[in-house]
Amino acid sequence: MIFLSFWFLGVSVYLLKSHHVCTGFVTVGDKYNRSAEGEP
Repeated sequence: MIFLSFWFLGVSVYLLKSHHVCTGFVTVGDKYNRSAEGEP
């Protein structure tokens, strides 16, 4: 669980430094919402 938390943090930092920050957050947010809802 801790590993996943650090991994997610690392991905967030990568997206912040990337040029596709807006698209990245929309994609991650959509995947997170789907996971929270139990959808594949």
